[in-house]
Amino acid sequence: MRLAEVMAEQQLSANALAHKSGVNRQAIANLLNGTVWCDILTLVDLEGALGVPLWPDHTRWSLQDSSEPQQ
Repeated sequence: MRLAEVMAEQQLSANALAHKSGVNRQAIANLLNGTVWCDILTLVDLEGALGVPLWPDHTRWSLQDSSEPQQ
């Protein structure tokens, strides 16, 4: 849903976003239709091309140090 919102705000078609991001146009269409889930690499490519986060706050997630015991 966020992808469609940002594309509308930036007046980008699936073809234009595909060209800008390097993500296949059909993959973008499938994401917009909700027929597939986005993988992390595609998400990074789309966010980079659009200049906005599509997955809220994922860049602020902290990674637990694997040497520390889990609670």
